[in-house]
Amino acid sequence: MTMADRESATHGSGAATGLWRIETLCCGVLHGVPESALMYMDASGRRVDLPVLVWLLRNGFETLLVDTGPSSPELARLRFHPELDQSGSRTLAEQLALHGLSVQDIDAVINTHLHWDHCGGNPLMQAPIYVQRRELEFASAPLPTQLVPYEASLVGMEAAWLASAAWMRVVEGPTVIRKGISVIPLPGHTPGSQGVLVDTADGRFCVTGDLIDSKENVEGQLVGWPDHVRGVPSGIHTDLEDWYASLRMLQSMDLSLIPAHDWEVLEIGAFG
Repeated sequence: MTMADRESATHGSGAATGLWRIETLCCGVLHGVPESALMYMDASGRRVDLPVLVWLLRNGFETLLVDTGPSSPELARLRFHPELDQSGSRTLAEQLALHGLSVQDIDAVINTHLHWDHCGGNPLMQAPIYVQRRELEFASAPLPTQLVPYEASLVGMEAAWLASAAWMRVVEGPTVIRKGISVIPLPGHTPGSQGVLVDTADGRFCVTGDLIDSKENVEGQLVGWPDHVRGVPSGIHTDLEDWYASLRMLQSMDLSLIPAHDWEVLEIGAFG
């Protein structure tokens, strides 16, 4: 099936229902990540292990992915990410197989942003990949602090997001992707980060991307903060004002949040 055929087909029968089920896939574990990368200004010196999560969206007609995880431990090491562990059937292909699927069954992909651990599986896709224009622009010329996560410092190798550019469908601002699925800009972690709003039988959920790594980014506080001040930004960010504005917007909406690197999300497994 060509790309045009796939898009025509999925915009037909798949639009029959606006209710989806969200299933969490674990496509690896990042070992020994500094707590300060997750919680801005954390001074504990702790290191933690984080799941790398991908979300499978299904409504009985279509199958979408939110993010595609990392590539492989071998490529990760070559690309300056030595901490990736995908043992225990944690590649994207293996995780899909556990659900009776392959990459050929994916009708569309939504990238929350283009850091290496969220788009490493993009080159495997044979379906349109939805990305915010601002994210593509920033990934093309990132700040020095963002060179490694965007794999922009590679010599003689192509970043995963760039290798999948031909499949990308550029969106600007809030956009309906399918009936019951839409994206909204959530800048802060990166300038072009987006959240994915999903309507389910249990209400609306937002897959937040790395704006919110764990619930502690929403509920936590640092030593010395007043008790009423809650919400700690990710330690990896490009704009703190944007981060707080994005969080406040989400908190003003009637929805449930699904953080991007939270073990509790993996334990719950499915939403809706």
